[in-house]
Amino acid sequence: MDTTNKPKIIKNLGTRPTAKNGKQRRTFYLVECSECKKHFEIVITSYNRRKTSFCFNCSNKISSTTHGDRKTRLYRIFKNMHNRCYNKNIKTYKDYGAKGIIISQEWKDYLTFKKWALENHYDDTLTIDRIDNNGNYTPENCRWVSFSVQNANQGLKKSITGYTGVYKSYNIYRSQVIFKGKVLFRKFGFKTAIDAAKAREKFIIDNNLPHRLNFY
Repeated sequence: MDTTNKPKIIKNLGTRPTAKNGKQRRTFYLVECSECKKHFEIVITSYNRRKTSFCFNCSNKISSTTHGDRKTRLYRIFKNMHNRCYNKNIKTYKDYGAKGIIISQEWKDYLTFKKWALENHYDDTLTIDRIDNNGNYTPENCRWVSFSVQNANQGLKKSITGYTGVYKSYNIYRSQVIFKGKVLFRKFGFKTAIDAAKAREKFIIDNNLPHRLNFY
């Protein structure tokens, strides 16, 4: 099995969003696995960094027999990440795979994921977090954070105002930031949702907080 070359490009599939309702857009290739000859899609940035020429199934045959990490926490994170995106029989699938969240092709190989994790300061006190909550599990969109940071962003969704952390009451908007169960910022009296969102954004940036932002 060839593990040193990039897969053969079959077709440039053009540019499209990487997830349903996501903000990120990427160019995709249709490529051929050097082992089984099946075709699979891959993002151009992942293809350019890729050091292996095989597909998800073929890469699994290697990683399952060589990495020896099956009892480690990092491998459990890897498997749970895949289950959330592809296993329709688990409860969390509705919040990930059912919404179009996928995993980059290169991260379907555990050893490649492990290499990224260690190069980005993984340790057993941290958890994986997507920077853009509508984006995919990719090296560009993921980071390792503490559980308190994860909890601060867990389940954050845009309110009916169209912005995270912004709420409307009687035609007046307010914005707020909560961290570790405490309200760090709450301000009322904004005439528009975007003004409230910008105030929240400024507070987060000025105080170097780990919360997800509305603007990129």
